[in-house]
Amino acid sequence: AIRRGVVESAREALVGTPWRNRALLDAHGVARAAIEELAVTFGGKVISPLLWYLLFGLPGLSLSRMAALLQEQWGLGQPEFGAGARRLHEIVNGIPAR
Repeated sequence: AIRRGVVESAREALVGTPWRNRALLDAHGVARAAIEELAVTFGGKVISPLLWYLLFGLPGLSLSRMAALLQEQWGLGQPEFGAGARRLHEIVNGIPAR
């Protein structure tokens, strides 16, 4: 969409991401936001499970996936109940992200 010059369409692709101010972004800002979102998703969905699998085998892979699922189900929108799920997810994905 950016190549075609339709920045508004590119901004709409950022819906569902943490970028709340996407309406204020120019074409370069939208590209940077998309690249950052891609990097974060790649780290959480590919690098983290791979690292834990290489270190601990199937139990490590299961731990990584369980932390992601708990955070998706309970960690979002429930501040008092989802704190543990969010913290576990931060630890499990934070180590490979470094």
